Amino acid sequence: MKKSTKKIVMSLFIILIFGLSSIAYVATSFFGPKENTQQNSVQSYFIDGNIDIQTENTYVQNGYTWIKFYSNGNDNEFLAFVKNLPNTYTIPSGQHQIIVQKMSTQVDETYILIESLQGQERVGPEANSTVDALCKLLTIPPVECALKSINTTQ
Repeated sequence: MKKSTKKIVMSLFIILIFGLSSIAYVATSFFGPKENTQQNSVQSYFIDGNIDIQTENTYVQNGYTWIKFYSNGNDNEFLAFVKNLPNTYTIPSGQHQIIVQKMSTQVDETYILIESLQGQERVGPEANSTVDALCKLLTIPPVECALKSINTTQ
């Protein structure tokens, strides 16, 4: 086969592959599995009480950071701080990336569990340690985290 014929055949082959993959993408978007978004959606970024683990996992897998707040009942100031986290740490477009869940079980001590795609961490009721953990675990850390890391390395 001539060199020019090989080039034409290879070009047609590449175009055919791209075309078929585009058709497959469109076909799977129409006929692929549909999630029941109404069942797996939360109404607020602060949830008071229990929620099913499937909903929590869906949000974590979609890039949200999930905070479980365990309280012994003597920490209204820290609760107000934690309640405000979803509005404080948004992504640059203003979209929320944190969901706070106040657990309905009573515990001996106050702490929070932070879970995201980057991992999981348990933090005591201190604002500084909470912010440090969020800077490590948020999918899209805010500018404050970058500035804080620059200040600690100098």
